[in-house]
Amino acid sequence: MKNLLLLFLFLPLFASAQTVPNGNFESWFLVGDNENPDFWITDNTELQPTVTKDFDSYEGEIAMRVTGQPMGVGDYGEAYTLFETEAIPAALNFYAKTDVAFGGVSVEITFLNQELEVYTEIWSNTENLVDYTLVSIALDQIEPVITHARIKVVAQVGDLVPGHAWISVDAMAFGEPLNIDQPEPGSFKLFPNPAKENLTIQSSLSSLGNLTITDALGKIVLEKQVQENETSIDVEGFAPGVYLLISEDGYMKPSTFIVN
Repeated sequence: MKNLLLLFLFLPLFASAQTVPNGNFESWFLVGDNENPDFWITDNTELQPTVTKDFDSYEGEIAMRVTGQPMGVGDYGEAYTLFETEAIPAALNFYAKTDVAFGGVSVEITFLNQELEVYTEIWSNTENLVDYTLVSIALDQIEPVITHARIKVVAQVGDLVPGHAWISVDAMAFGEPLNIDQPEPGSFKLFPNPAKENLTIQSSLSSLGNLTITDALGKIVLEKQVQENETSIDVEGFAPGVYLLISEDGYMKPSTFIVN
């Protein structure tokens, strides 16, 4: 709360009811040896810049990239903007590109009455978005007293498993909720099928994710997390029969295979 109060006292607020400050991330200023996007606060240090320009932008010349950097316990990076507004818009829309392994990224929007947090919505992601993808965060049209809004972009990795996480965002703006067609689940390619010793699993997506194999009775015989789009499973110890391969992340259609 103290840090937030200091921001109200010292941060130049961007006053606009329905505009995200520097939402196209074209305007930057120099802070020491690092550049920061105008109207955004970062946790950049000279040794570990977590917020940088991404010249592979969705539109214009520059996007904002937030990268999780080692912080002693896990990796973390963030950028946020605080600005005046008196109403909650219908949606926060933006384009995002991510690279995540054993971590996560998020975009959070919070509406405040002075220092009091009134309403928050969060979009989070733990998968790779190779190309810029439209994200639309629908916002409830409640009518409390609102004085400010804060948008925060975060990339982080826990301290239990080595990994990495970054997110690039561009074209961030308030507007109407956009209908985003959900992609069809990907598919597995399994061979040889039937298998005797080794089963190769390939994904039509960039990552296999969390895999579970169950036997015909529904008993789990193997659980495995795979960040690549291909892996090999030793099935020599499996009992002969029919097995079901499931993506616990829900990104792949279930598939069956046979062990002889």
